[in-house]
Amino acid sequence: MREVRAVLVGDPQVGKSSIIKCYITNNFDDNIAAVIPVAVLPPEASPEGVPLTLVDTSSKDAEVLEDEVRRADVAVVVYAADRPDTLARVGSYWLPRLRDLKGDMPVIVVGNKLDLRSGDAHVIESELRSAAGPIMEIFRQVETLMDCSAKKMINVSELMLFATKAVLHPTAPLYDTGSHEMKPACVRALTRVFGLCDGNQDGVLDDVELNKFQREVFGSPLIATQVTGIKNMLRRNVPDGVTDAGISVSGFLYLHKLFIQRGRSETTWEVLRAHHYGSNLRLLPERLPSLSNLAPDQICQLPSDVISFLSNLFWQHDLEGNGALTPTQLKALFVEKTPGLLWEGKDWHSRIDSSGHLDVHGFISLWAAACHLDTLECIEYLVYLGYGGGNLATADAAIKKCPSRRADYKRRVTSRSVFEVLVCCAPEINAAEVALGLVGREREAGKEGVGSSGAGKGQVSSAGGMLVVGKVHSSRGAGGTGGGGKASRRDDAITGAVHLIVRAVSLEVYPSPSPLLPLLPLHITQPAHPPSTPPILPPPPFQPCPSSRPISSSSSLDFWRFPRTKHLHDSTDAMWKFTGGAAYAARSKGA
Repeated sequence: MREVRAVLVGDPQVGKSSIIKCYITNNFDDNIAAVIPVAVLPPEASPEGVPLTLVDTSSKDAEVLEDEVRRADVAVVVYAADRPDTLARVGSYWLPRLRDLKGDMPVIVVGNKLDLRSGDAHVIESELRSAAGPIMEIFRQVETLMDCSAKKMINVSELMLFATKAVLHPTAPLYDTGSHEMKPACVRALTRVFGLCDGNQDGVLDDVELNKFQREVFGSPLIATQVTGIKNMLRRNVPDGVTDAGISVSGFLYLHKLFIQRGRSETTWEVLRAHHYGSNLRLLPERLPSLSNLAPDQICQLPSDVISFLSNLFWQHDLEGNGALTPTQLKALFVEKTPGLLWEGKDWHSRIDSSGHLDVHGFISLWAAACHLDTLECIEYLVYLGYGGGNLATADAAIKKCPSRRADYKRRVTSRSVFEVLVCCAPEINAAEVALGLVGREREAGKEGVGSSGAGKGQVSSAGGMLVVGKVHSSRGAGGTGGGGKASRRDDAITGAVHLIVRAVSLEVYPSPSPLLPLLPLHITQPAHPPSTPPILPPPPFQPCPSSRPISSSSSLDFWRFPRTKHLHDSTDAMWKFTGGAAYAARSKGA
């Protein structure tokens, strides 16, 4: 069960201790201590039925205050409603300090001693709203701004309820208080939920689908008058939110926007959690397929139906039909349904056309690399994009677990289509050209190239980055990208492609740790007589050579062999060294 730890901070004599004491005992004490001990309430005595810990602080003890803030789940900033100077310090001192200490923590701002504030109640509320606007605009971590009175027991229970809800059902991930709109991540998640609930995929939730959704999430259906009332309200406020057939996605989103604006964010969170979303509005990792039974030398790759699904997505967004996606088209493919570009922020490079745009082979190759390197994130994105109807129940089919390399080696055959290669290059060697040579691609000048993943032309230096290239295997009947129309290009993109994930490391980098492969061994061995042709590798186990020495920039070896190490055996399919055009495979393990 989730526990909530709330810390109360504020200027001296604003009533922090009184608020805690009154909430616990329902009595007001004029002779209360300056700082009272930590209070721990059991689930039956706290809002939302969870354990609640209330921590009092003194502004005079900075070290203890900072420690308690870092340990807390929510902060309650208290000011005195009859002292405007304490309200001014909320925005000028307390909120900036909390943001510096723990910027992502939700905050409740409360004005205590409401009973001492004179004037008309409507005027007081208007002044509170005027003060709340700038604070909530600047400090987005503020969930609620309210008034209370510990002496008169006004809004004290509500304060604790809001503080607990700010942790269990936070508004910040769902709603932008500045623009007064739901955040894109929330809209994406709710739109996916709508699609899952729209059983006949007609774009609306009819009464049957709406009640099924209501029962699955909340445990009880809506009565007819409630459904009618919801539809009438949508007709008044969102013209396209309801049709004769049912509630549209815009109406569904508007209802949740109202829930959040009216302080009922727990309703939206209940819907999201029922569909396995976490607090970051992404699918919970534990709801994705388990990879615990995957052996160290096994990999995952995309099955043919997933490649067909991705290929179809590519052609749907290729509006010009030229076999390439512009950065805008690539962004449109991801932005409406996913947290962002799958390989965004990763130094991955793949095939581009003459305009610098990602072509279909490069697109599929990048997905193949994502499946190989971060399988769970790849599955998550496929679910977002609608593979298998976007249903987690079908997520297991999104990957294919290949036999172990040891098993492939013994059988002398492999079903793998993705291989990872480490290329050690001299500084003057271009790793992009090397990788293209590895797949034997014949290129016409100016017709195709290698660039950054959808962001325009680029090169992979020999000291860093990762290149993902695909080669269509001729024995599987795939043709080239030229001619034949869109249908043949689609077949070409999904039939029998072999993908190489190439990591380039400069010889000058070693023996310092590489940011790409920090666990690779730093020692290699040199055969007495380097072969003039690529050697035939012996079957495993590989025996280490008797002498070894670290890689250095002065090495001029044409062929190296690693001593036997578990990490290399499990993670790398081949290692190549390129100096002056000579290339020898050092470890292929059946690749």
